[in-house]
Amino acid sequence: MSNQPIEVIFPPETAAEIGGASIIKGGANPEGAGKFIDFLLSKEAQAVKTELGHTYPVRDDVKPPEGVPPLSAIQLVKYDRQFAIANRARLTKKWEDEIGSKR
Repeated sequence: MSNQPIEVIFPPETAAEIGGASIIKGGANPEGAGKFIDFLLSKEAQAVKTELGHTYPVRDDVKPPEGVPPLSAIQLVKYDRQFAIANRARLTKKWEDEIGSKR
């Protein structure tokens, strides 16, 4: 089974996840936190994250992983954040009623 071809496929109207990092207001080491954010956004760190994590970089000067389409070619599902916020309780209850699982 070794050396089998692998193809990356993105279904139409797919979702995306955006990893995030932030500095906590009033944290113990705001200077160190700022330096860490700067490191995360550096070309070197983005290249490692992209290569080892097989994720899209946030920098234009770091190439995306080999074999994936350009981010501009991916069609994301339309997401209405205000609808989701306004209907969260109702939709969560419907999920729990139909799936039968609660956290």
